[in-house]
Amino acid sequence: MKFLRPIFILLVSCTLWSCGKYGKPFPPETLGALAPTDFQIIPLIDGVDFKWQASVKDRRGKDLKFFDGFKIYRITFPDQEKIEEFDFDEDHLLLTIPDHHFEKYMEMLEKAEEEGRPTRKVKLTEEELLYSFSDRDLEPGVEYGYFIVPFLYGDVRGEVRDVLVISFRGLQSTSYLYSLIDENDVNAEEIDIEAELATQQEENQQLSR
Repeated sequence: MKFLRPIFILLVSCTLWSCGKYGKPFPPETLGALAPTDFQIIPLIDGVDFKWQASVKDRRGKDLKFFDGFKIYRITFPDQEKIEEFDFDEDHLLLTIPDHHFEKYMEMLEKAEEEGRPTRKVKLTEEELLYSFSDRDLEPGVEYGYFIVPFLYGDVRGEVRDVLVISFRGLQSTSYLYSLIDENDVNAEEIDIEAELATQQEENQQLSR
């Protein structure tokens, strides 16, 4: 595992830009983690606690190869326009939470391979996938929106499906999830990614003939 980071540039260069051999590249975002799930928003007298479950899969549905952690962005009075036009600028970055599950998962996969066990049976517990943070810098009566964003190597974002919105009033705070995905329609970004991957796979097959 200690050799993973130094070889990232070489691996990603060959994987994403194909080293001039394997057809068209695909977006680096496809290597980003799937969106976090099972959000918990816990109001307190002096702030709010947040909890969620991380994923071990990337946006293609395959095992993660790279993961650095989560970036938490916060905006105030998050109306529909603010949310949907949010550009993840550094001015709204609240904090960065480093990885604590991915490296463990990779070690478990490596051990399973060495012992000849099926890697598909390797699972992390809910506790091992659990992430959390607390925000104590809140003003009563103000509504806040939080983007919890998985990321790898700086600014490559994983999937974001929900914005956590809370109207802060201490223990009487109210909250909900604002979905960025229209459940009645397939996400256009996912269509683009799937089409790109399908095209690349077809061209790779032609090149290998």
